Amino acid sequence: MNAPSYNFAYLNEQTKRMIRRAILKAIAIPENAPCLKCHGEGEKVRGGLLMTSRAAVLKGGDLGPAVDLKNPKASTLLKALHYEGDLHMPPKGKLSAKNITTLVKWVETGLPY
Repeated sequence: MNAPSYNFAYLNEQTKRMIRRAILKAIAIPENAPCLKCHGEGEKVRGGLLMTSRAAVLKGGDLGPAVDLKNPKASTLLKALHYEGDLHMPPKGKLSAKNITTLVKWVETGLPY
């Protein structure tokens, strides 16, 4: 995949911590967003997709890359979160609008982790 390269060195540590906290809250806290329950480093990773690092998200899973950094709106991940097409994530109900917005911004800014 020829993803654009991003340099996050310009972000200060406070901003990096804020981004990490928002992303982890959106994907990791089960009552908010159970992404890592199925896409963490457990015994069974569903769909072959790990969401534990930027590289893992860019690599994608069984359906190919989860994110298209050149055209974020075309990303499989974002389509699944918005319930566009056949893939719906999480499958038992949409994330909150706030968590979807956080993840959209995360993808649009190049997946800082």
